[in-house]
Formats: sequence, C-alpha cells, structure tokens
Amino acid sequence: MATQTHKSPHYRRTKWIQRGLLGLGLLLIAAIAWDGIRVITRPRIQANFTASTIQGKDWSLASYRGKKPVIVSFFATWCSPCKMEIPHLVKLREKYRSQGLELVIITRESPEVVRQFPEFLAMPVTLITDGASIFEEYQVDGIPHTLMFDRSGKLAFEAEGYTEALMAQLDKILETQ
Repeated sequence: MATQTHKSPHYRRTKWIQRGLLGLGLLLIAAIAWDGIRVITRPRIQANFTASTIQGKDWSLASYRGKKPVIVSFFATWCSPCKMEIPHLVKLREKYRSQGLELVIITRESPEVVRQFPEFLAMPVTLITDGASIFEEYQVDGIPHTLMFDRSGKLAFEAEGYTEALMAQLDKILETQ
C-alpha cells in the first residue's frame, strides 16, 4: 500500500499560521528599524540661525552656509547613539578640513549640564548649548539628528539616528564637495 502524501487540514492551517506570524514579525522588525534609523525625506525648514557657543561666543550658520560645507548635529549628553556618532563626525571634519568643512553640534541642555562631560568640551567642534529654539525651528524630534549643507548652501544630507552606513553615506557626499 502506498503512503499517503495528503496533509491534514490541521497541518496546513498550522503552516499558514506560522507563515503569517513570521511575516508579521518581519514586518514589525522592518517598521521598528525604519522608525529608529532613517534618512529623512520630508521637507524641512532650512533657516539660518545664530546662537551662543558654550564659550559664550556668537556662531551663525549664515557665516558658513553657502561658502563651505557645514554639518549640523543635534545631540544630548545622555544619548548613547549620539555619543557613538560624534567621533565619526569629528573624523569627517578632520578628513575634510582642507575643504573647509565646519561641524557644529547643538544640544537643548544648559552649559552647566554639558560641562559635566569633559569629553564634549575637549572635542574640536563648535558646541551650542540651550538650543531648544533651534531644535523647534528645524523640527527635530529624535536624536542624533544630522544635517549637512553643501558648499552651495543646500541641504544635501539629513538623517535621524546613527549607523556606520549613514556615516559612510555622509562621507560619500562630502567627497564631492
């Protein structure tokens, strides 16, 4: 007598449920990844701003924008992805320093809070504190949030979140500046 290759209805239903759950799980993972780390595609306000650095000096985006490439990074001292991103941004600044690349990092935190983290004070970057109004003007909700204005002053890169792939993408854009 030949063996039966017919699968029971219960077996087929169980397989469909497993496949469905697997599909939903993959969709959920993709949605979380997309929300957590993404390149921003919606239009943003790209106004110039003037603010005080942690040393109390005025710094104006208009002084650099349209003249040289500028990276603007929004961060917080408590943000682990920010702490991972900033060294990459500093390396990019050093790599493209001869092309005039400027790097400014902005936090909503007060100078007193930031001074508790000497690693931020030792970096060769422009550091702006009390930047809540700039966060609002640029509609920044998540951090790290990085913008790069090209030599002509146009927004050439914007990303929320941190990955090495995003830093590699930013590096490729800077190569063309």
